[in-house]
Amino acid sequence: MQKFYTQKNRGFTLVETMVAIFILTLALGALLSVTSNSFYSSRYAKNEITATYLLQEPIDFIRNDRDTIAFQSVEDSTATVSGWKAFLAKYGYVEGSGPTFCFAPEGCYFEPALYPTLLSIFACTPSSSGTIDGCPILNYNEDATASGYYTYQTTNTIPSLFRRKVQMAVNLNNVDADGHPEEVDIKVTVEWKNGNLLRTRTLQASLLNWQGVISTEGGDGSGGGGGTGEGSGGGGTPVGEGGGGGAPDSSGGGNGSPTPDGGGGSSGPSGSGSPSGEGPSSGN
Repeated sequence: MQKFYTQKNRGFTLVETMVAIFILTLALGALLSVTSNSFYSSRYAKNEITATYLLQEPIDFIRNDRDTIAFQSVEDSTATVSGWKAFLAKYGYVEGSGPTFCFAPEGCYFEPALYPTLLSIFACTPSSSGTIDGCPILNYNEDATASGYYTYQTTNTIPSLFRRKVQMAVNLNNVDADGHPEEVDIKVTVEWKNGNLLRTRTLQASLLNWQGVISTEGGDGSGGGGGTGEGSGGGGTPVGEGGGGGAPDSSGGGNGSPTPDGGGGSSGPSGSGSPSGEGPSSGN
């Protein structure tokens, strides 16, 4: 008797199909998670780098402004004071008056990229939320050429993620003999959101009236050391004509260097005291 065998073609059962779909879903989910995390990390790094530049920009500008106003005496035509005091007044500190602009508690904002044509300093509005939302959002201009990419201008720009606040305060632990402050502290704060997470970064710096300290250490330059003016004697000064370290055109200083700020030495070219005859002919 002949037997016939039939082959059954087995397919996937419902359980096997569900298991396969589950494994595929896990693989795709892990891949999407890695992609999402990479995108988030890239955006986070980009924002951190941008915030770093936004923090440094106003500090560099204020330092340059200090050098221009306080040390080179290049001031605004409307300034009523000069030098270091003019620099402090520009940003809101006048002795005997209440602090304004950057020296006020709410801080200030300005746009260094537009200096010197359109530079204006504005006070931020007070904020009770503990953030810096009293300062406006910086706008972004991807086609910027002459000015920076981040600006407060509204033409051809879109709102960015960043806010910036500049705060300044005089350091009353560092004053001159008359009680005038010789140091100012600067604090810049930048805030932005990574998704729903608020991020804050700060940068602080201190600026000194170092040239003013040097120029006021001595007397009037007649006889004593370290003073400014036109007398002789003592260690020469950056601007003095006489003194031990005076310029070559002084007749009283000793061994004057080719530059105006040379050190003291022995007897001068003529060995005959200063032009005014008020000090000795040899330097310290």
